[in-house]
Order: sequence, then structure tokens, then C-alpha cells
Amino acid sequence: MNPLRRLAKSLADAALVAPARRIRPLRKAVEYLERRTRPPAPIHAALPGHANYAWLPGHDVAYAARYYAAMRELFIGAPDAPKPDAARRRTLVERFERIDAEMDVKSSPVEGLYLAEAALSLACEGDLVECGCYTGGSTAKLSIVAALTGRRLVAFDSFEGLPAPRPEEQRDLHVRRGARADHLWAAGEYTGTVEAVRANVARYGEIGCTTFVKGWFSDTLAPGLPRAVALAFVDVDLASSAEECLRAIWPRLATGGVFFSHDAAYVKVLQALMDRTLWRDVLKEHPPVLFGAGFGLGDAAAHLAFAIKGDVDAEYIKSLTLNK
Repeated sequence: MNPLRRLAKSLADAALVAPARRIRPLRKAVEYLERRTRPPAPIHAALPGHANYAWLPGHDVAYAARYYAAMRELFIGAPDAPKPDAARRRTLVERFERIDAEMDVKSSPVEGLYLAEAALSLACEGDLVECGCYTGGSTAKLSIVAALTGRRLVAFDSFEGLPAPRPEEQRDLHVRRGARADHLWAAGEYTGTVEAVRANVARYGEIGCTTFVKGWFSDTLAPGLPRAVALAFVDVDLASSAEECLRAIWPRLATGGVFFSHDAAYVKVLQALMDRTLWRDVLKEHPPVLFGAGFGLGDAAAHLAFAIKGDVDAEYIKSLTLNK
């Protein structure tokens, strides 16, 4: 932009835009026009073909790229987001994109943005928890958000892959895909060593606020969880592991805290998470709404669902989502 155009824009902003922002209906209109006219930020070249979009039914890579671009702009622009500002959000996105481009991440780029938006918008105390690290892609992303919000991240994993599945959970059924895509889980699947995960978080994330806890969830969660959990991201594949994580984490989840499952497209995991006996006799609460159960939070976040702890209003729930 040349100097004269820059000066004209500054004068127009001072005379028209700034006063309009003080009037709520006009403020919304101004923010809408700014989002529509803002030039799109460059997207990392590797992302439009990200492997976690390849299975989208009836859609191609171009659709995935448009979907991600739209969610990315919502995250960066987020007019009602309390924090941080657009510049820091853009930096966060660029770091996430490097992780997605250079690592084998089993959650999609849009799912990463959903997790980040929720963590940035929380109105409760507590730390972040991850169950299931694989090679540390999502761990690195969560560590960046933890550092940005002044929280800690505690990452739990066997670092030996999946445990041996029980016979009844070895084959799970996917809500959105056909029978050919049903998964047969195997012991040792998705192994990432603690040394490799730690190195990846040191390289891509924020190692200083991250603690790693090695071992099976049945042994490590009870003694290793923070006193208060603000957000949990559980990506554990097996129905029995999902239940173990819910049993241990939910009582520590702060009021207004969020429990994310990355396995919510699988029928047996959903049955375990919503088991009436578990909620009545163990957790002693009415089962919460699991937003995204079965179908995810959109085509590019098809495995992600979340539940919120406590009696919170609809506005707070909406505030945790990307599209505010």
C-alpha cells in the first residue's frame, strides 16, 4: 500500500471505523467486512493434501483445502475471542502448520485449531492433559497453547503403543465410514518412544511446560493427574482405554473444563463414554452432552467430540468453539 492510500485508510479508520466499533450492531458489521476483505494468510503448501483429510467421503483435496482455509481464518480473526490477539494467533497457526507438514500427526489440522480455540477460551483453573501421544504432534501443539495460557501440559502414554485389545473391542465400527474401514486394533500399534516424543516437543513445541508420564493408564493416571484439569485430549483408540481415561479425568476436571475425545467416530468407544452405569454409579453425575458424537465437529474434524463439566450456559459452550 502506497503512503497516500495508507494515510487515507488511517483517516477513514479514525473518522468512521473507530466510532462504529463503539455501537454493537455497527461493530459486528465492521468486523464482518474486515474479515471478508482481509487478504488470506499463506497456507503451508503441505497442508491441503494432509493425510487426515484423504478419506473424506465424496470430497477431494481442494475441498479439504478450502475447509481448512475457512477454519484457519476464523481462528486467526475470531472477533469475540478474549485472547490472544490476531498476531499471536497467526504465529500459533504457523507453528501448528509446521508440525502438520513435518510430522505424522493423527489428528487433522482443523482438529488442532478446535483444541487450541477451546484452550484459549477456557474460564476455569487447571492444567492441560493429553492421553495418547503417538509421535508427539498433538503434544507439541498442546504444549504451545499451554505455554501461551500459563498452564502446564501433562502427557500420558505407555510409549509402547496400544495394549492388547480385549476380544470384544479388537474390531470397532466407524460411524461415518463403511464396513471396509472398520479398524482392527493390535497391541503395539501407534508406538512412539518417550525419547522421540520428548525430542519432537522440544523441537516443535514448548518442552519447558510439558511433563511426560510413562506407563499404562490404569497405573499412571490416578497418581499423575494434576489436581485440577482444565482441558483433556484423549486419543486412545480402544474402548477400554477411553473408559479408563474418563473414570480418572472427569472427577479432576474443573467446572467449565472440557473433555475432548478423538475416538468419537467409533461406536464402541461412544458406548463406553456414555455408559449409564458408569455415570450413575462411578462418576455419580448425569451424562453430559457429547458434542460431535459419531459425526465429529465437521468433515475435517470427524473424530473429535467434547463434553463440558458442570452447569454452564449455552454462551460459554459456544465460546469454546471456532465459529463464534
